Amino acid sequence: MRGGARTPLGARVAPVAVDVRQAPLSPAAPPTQVVAPPVVGSEGVALAPDVAVVELTDPDPAVTYVEEELRPAVDVLPTALLAQVPVQRGPDLTIRRATIRRAILPTTTDHGAAVRLPRPEVRLGRPAALLDVRVRATPPARIGAEHLRRCLTALLRRSGAASAADLALVGVFERVPGGAVHSVTAVEGGVRLRLAPVARPRPATLVVGRRRSTGGLVTVELPAVPREVRRR
Repeated sequence: MRGGARTPLGARVAPVAVDVRQAPLSPAAPPTQVVAPPVVGSEGVALAPDVAVVELTDPDPAVTYVEEELRPAVDVLPTALLAQVPVQRGPDLTIRRATIRRAILPTTTDHGAAVRLPRPEVRLGRPAALLDVRVRATPPARIGAEHLRRCLTALLRRSGAASAADLALVGVFERVPGGAVHSVTAVEGGVRLRLAPVARPRPATLVVGRRRSTGGLVTVELPAVPREVRRR
């Protein structure tokens, strides 16, 4: 510190002037008014109307009413029934033995005259449809080589051709009515046979060929050969 005289504190503070004023108060609120409640225009309806209760007296004082007493259900079975087998009863049906009754037929007598039928008339004839037959040729696989050679040889001899090159085979027809063939016509898939109405046919084999030079058909009939021989 430096030495010397100290200046008093009060001498260094200057006086401060303070201006104090009172602020004006807010205006007073208006007084509160009491308003009457509005008038209700409708009224509520009761949920249920009033019930009139009348106490009835018993005309007969001797009758006494007792409250109902409910007891619990108990499943009770007698001990004697436990060891027995229940029996189910049903209606009994008995069929009696049938009785055969014999009835005597009344005797009838015919007093009418005997009827004699006339002797039937027998007419011999053949329908026209049986005289026109269409047959198909036997497949070559079902004809044996020996039987086919015999058929071709007989056809060549019947034709009178100079060589076999002038003859073409139409087909071999088996099981035809031999001895009754009146005419032969070549059709699609076979031949058409016209039979004679007075002949007595027999099973035969019909061999049909055609001449290349003239275009005419050549036929020859051979006796029927059993199947065992034809397949050899």
